[in-house]
Amino acid sequence: MKWAGAMEDIFNTYKKDFTSVQKELIMNHRSAPRLVAIQKVISHAINGRVTDIKTNKKWNREDGICENWIFDDEKEEAEIVCESIKTWLEEEDISPRDICIIAKQNVDAYSKLIVEGLKLNNIKARNEANLQDLLSDEVAQAILNIIILSNDKQAPVQWVEVVELFKMLKGYDDDSKEEKIIDLEMELTKFLVELKSSFETTVNKEQLKEIINRIIKYLGESIISGIFPQYKNFTNLYKLIDDLTSNLWKEYSEVMDWTQAVMELKGVNSIPIMTIHKSKGLEYDTVIFVGLEDGAFWSFRQQQQEDMCAFFVALSRAKRRAIFTFSNLRTDRFNRTRTQSRAQIRTFYELLRESQVVDEVAFTET
Repeated sequence: MKWAGAMEDIFNTYKKDFTSVQKELIMNHRSAPRLVAIQKVISHAINGRVTDIKTNKKWNREDGICENWIFDDEKEEAEIVCESIKTWLEEEDISPRDICIIAKQNVDAYSKLIVEGLKLNNIKARNEANLQDLLSDEVAQAILNIIILSNDKQAPVQWVEVVELFKMLKGYDDDSKEEKIIDLEMELTKFLVELKSSFETTVNKEQLKEIINRIIKYLGESIISGIFPQYKNFTNLYKLIDDLTSNLWKEYSEVMDWTQAVMELKGVNSIPIMTIHKSKGLEYDTVIFVGLEDGAFWSFRQQQQEDMCAFFVALSRAKRRAIFTFSNLRTDRFNRTRTQSRAQIRTFYELLRESQVVDEVAFTET
């Protein structure tokens, strides 16, 4: 798959250079059988090979939902999507984090009305484009865990993660003397008590930044730069501190509770919204792809292979349910209402029909 200027035909080049043996994975542990059936059809269209992919035995043969939802306009689209999400959260054993809204590009333009509609139902959703790198960073995660521990005694998961991190930073392993581990935990407990006191008197963003700097120093700046390659340049570490401070303070200003602020920053109670590219490597119970339209795939004729791969990525993020929406009218990022079509990307719709497991649901009046 070609992304962001990646080398074409990389696998054949690798096999030639290293005389490697090609082995294909034939088990899909993520997706339900009906979704895998669609993935097989799209995969065959991309590479011309037919692979008998097996599904995990936890699924029943008829598990999995994939539907095309057709709307007159994006207002109707937002209403139905919001109603559906509300019903799923109320009636099914899933949380907001189990749902993902994906768009090909211009995420804010495609999801604006949906986000507003969800907010009216007290359901949070956010564009994670600017937060993904921050929240996946190991040092940032460690800092946030330490903040939780300093404000909440009932956080066993965070305690284990932080202790394991400190053991790694100090070069301890399973063979290290128990006394060293006990000393480490006692020192950490003392530090957390000190932090709690500081948080109780923190009233502005500058004070929060001072606390985060203290945590960095406690972890050890030179140790961080030695273990994590991205921080060999201290400028990157300082940027992390600034980004974490700004985003955490923004959340705290709304909830006025440090533990809750960290949870909100992590998006524990929010539905993530992102581009296809940002969704790579992630998985969700339910994926809603907004705008399977020519307008989103405007360059399809020039890069069919790449867009086919992008389509496959969007579909394969879903474990149980995948929804694709089409709106006859849609407002673009320049606030112009445009009529949409699916003539240019009819291949996508033909492949979905070919799978014989995709239902098309028309919410249109005509």
